[in-house]
Amino acid sequence: MLEPAIESPREPHLSEEMKLYADSKLSEDSTIFPLVLFALICEKVNDGAFRGPAPTQEQ
Repeated sequence: MLEPAIESPREPHLSEEMKLYADSKLSEDSTIFPLVLFALICEKVNDGAFRGPAPTQEQ
């Protein structure tokens, strides 16, 4: 969720560590469903393993 008080960045994006995690998961299992990968990344954000906001489903 975007914080209106924070000016930058205005558009949420995947961090480099999130992209690397997604790439590694896709390398392990190319049949993984996008929603499962999304949920795994969100779980890592909520656990504090990744910094920043969780990605949106559109990403």
